[in-house]
Amino acid sequence: MPRVSVLIPAYNSAAFLGQALDSVFAQTYRDFEVIVVDDGSEDDTAAVAAARPEVRYIRKEHSGISATRNLAIAQARGEVIAFLDADDLWTPDKLEKQVAYLDACPDCQVVFSLVKNFFDGPEAAMTERQRQLLNAKVEYCLPACCVRKEVFETCGIFREDLAYGEDTYWITRLWTAGIHMKHCIQEPLYLRRIHNDNISLTHRKVGRENVMALMADAIRQQRKESKEHD
Repeated sequence: MPRVSVLIPAYNSAAFLGQALDSVFAQTYRDFEVIVVDDGSEDDTAAVAAARPEVRYIRKEHSGISATRNLAIAQARGEVIAFLDADDLWTPDKLEKQVAYLDACPDCQVVFSLVKNFFDGPEAAMTERQRQLLNAKVEYCLPACCVRKEVFETCGIFREDLAYGEDTYWITRLWTAGIHMKHCIQEPLYLRRIHNDNISLTHRKVGRENVMALMADAIRQQRKESKEHD
């Protein structure tokens, strides 16, 4: 059985998926499987995945990022889950350093890394919003973490009714459940691509108030479930 399951949700990601997979197979740590779950793409995402015989490719009807991640989790065989968005990249030592951190710290259930943003295109074509994203400090970025799979069994999977903020909701649930969320390798091991179709751009009307409301709802739900189990 592989130690790590690399889960890549993909939707119309043919332009970027090959580079994402290249960054995975360039890892210095090798004990992993790769699962690409295609969320009903209408481009050549399937062909890009099929070009890699090592990839386990699963296609489903389009239903959103949370349902796609949840299906990937259900298919994962590894004891550690590592997410990668299909338009982003890893540095070659990401898995090596995060798995080593988990081995050195048995009580750690989630370990993050820093994130480095990069713009996909000529600087002259960058919009003001893209420039803001490029210079933004990214904390608690879900795809930048490695998670012990048992965390999903104790804290649940992603809410499939949320169009935005499902990662914030899930991370808040973990924090409320008492899972230490400050484990972080202070190096940019995750490279986030800024381009025209980033969720942060397509959902830019979602502001701080919406995010805070999601976090408050996650806290209430986690406390309610904790009381029911007592």
